[in-house]
Amino acid sequence: MKDRKNIFLLMATGMLLFGCSQTKESKEKLTSPIPTEIISVDNEYIIEGNSIEGFKIGDTYSEKSPELNYEKKLSPSYTDEGIDTLNMVSVSDKSGKLFDIVLEELTIQKIWIESGRCKTKDGISVNSSLSDFTKTYPDFEIFYSYVSDSFWASTKSLEGIQFHLDKECYSGSKDGLNASDMVELDPEDFNQNCKIVSIAVF
Repeated sequence: MKDRKNIFLLMATGMLLFGCSQTKESKEKLTSPIPTEIISVDNEYIIEGNSIEGFKIGDTYSEKSPELNYEKKLSPSYTDEGIDTLNMVSVSDKSGKLFDIVLEELTIQKIWIESGRCKTKDGISVNSSLSDFTKTYPDFEIFYSYVSDSFWASTKSLEGIQFHLDKECYSGSKDGLNASDMVELDPEDFNQNCKIVSIAVF
């Protein structure tokens, strides 16, 4: 439970930064002594094993393809100690933005996905329905975290990946949601059109 609580504290930080306006952008691209690795660029990008298309949590960041765009930016992060600044890289291709990479120096800490073209190998992505998620992953868990005031789904099949649900589609009782840092919920507590709005890899 302690490890899961720590995970949600990290996720709360990430959710808050998406709710804030960007305070500073830089046109510079991150450079690394690691040579550029060439990968194929497809219309879809696979999420698996704490990674997406070669960007893996804990690895040293490097640009994976000259056909992808990498934009360095700084974003505010609100913590118990005050406002911190996160170093991020926004990754996109010719069709638009794919995901943001959160860095500590050049180490990949988290990846925030908001594009429906980033999918699990089973086809679940942003804009997939909660119903499709639960059918695809029978070992699912759904929960509310008051730390980030958000609803999440997860599966043991995909460790280190959480699926952020549209909070507006929650139709269950709000009594008891703040009883602990994490409250497990039933899919019946959500309307049939509930969608995944973003994906966190950590």
